[in-house]
Amino acid sequence: MKKEKKILILILLLVVMYLLLRGKRDKSKNNSHIDTQPGNFISHTKEPVVGQEVQNKNPNCKHYNSKGTVVNIAELPNNWGKLITYQVNNYGTTYKSGDRLTKTLDQIHPC
Repeated sequence: MKKEKKILILILLLVVMYLLLRGKRDKSKNNSHIDTQPGNFISHTKEPVVGQEVQNKNPNCKHYNSKGTVVNIAELPNNWGKLITYQVNNYGTTYKSGDRLTKTLDQIHPC
């Protein structure tokens, strides 16, 4: 029984270590571009203003590469950042000029 417990504990430790390492790798791979490229917006530090031209930079978003003019900036609750609404001025398969799209700061950058 003692040997079985040791083996079980060892397996559990290996699983936990694997999950922790995989999580770190995924985070560094997926977020390595955030806040390191010039021109990115940063909550509470560098934010867009109404009238500014922005572009969707999120390749995983269906509105990727949409561009437009900021028409509204809304506060998220609990000081979590802001939502930016922009009026689109270009065309894509999922958006057209005149559409209004709302995104978080991490999905857009200045044009």
